[in-house]
Amino acid sequence: MIRHIEEWRKWEAAQKADEPIDFDKNLRWYESALEYARALGAWPPADPMEGFEQKLAYIHRLHGLKNGIRIRREHGRPPDRRR
Repeated sequence: MIRHIEEWRKWEAAQKADEPIDFDKNLRWYESALEYARALGAWPPADPMEGFEQKLAYIHRLHGLKNGIRIRREHGRPPDRRR
């Protein structure tokens, strides 16, 4: 838990401003994380399509929710769910 959140935010903003983005460093970090996942047997997944249907259904629900919020704001009523 961070006790002095405002001081932390100031430090964090200064840190981001002072440290330029280093693509090579980030790529090395990514490659080492991928190598570690392979060593643990966590990558590649045994079945890459596992859970795809659930993820797709979740995306569709999120998309519908987003559209429903937009429609309610424009028309002042909930969207028609009869489709």
